[in-house]
Amino acid sequence: EKSLSSEVVFAGSGTSIEVRNQYRAAHVTINMLPTGGMDKVVLESLAAGVPALTTNQTWRALFGSYSDTFILPELNPSSGVELGARLLLLSEHDIPLETLKELKTKVTREASHEALVRKMVTILS
Repeated sequence: EKSLSSEVVFAGSGTSIEVRNQYRAAHVTINMLPTGGMDKVVLESLAAGVPALTTNQTWRALFGSYSDTFILPELNPSSGVELGARLLLLSEHDIPLETLKELKTKVTREASHEALVRKMVTILS
């Protein structure tokens, strides 16, 4: 019988190669940062083609029509229960590969270093 604690790994920090390999091995990532900040874990996960669950409403523009799939309610006493339920039910077949490819392309186009530098130059010029 699977339990949430047997499926969750807190990997910690690592080299860029180790981080890449962690994402490649992951089935899903979870980001519980409150709304307001933009933790790069969500971008990294999607860039690696790995679904990212988050409670951060700031990512709603990125996820667009997929927001209800990837964004959990804000942190509250029941968030852990909902998160656990989504993780236990989530399988590779629940999120179509085309959805992940679309999000990966969007992240690459809008959040790559090159895209961010272009945005900064435009804003600061």
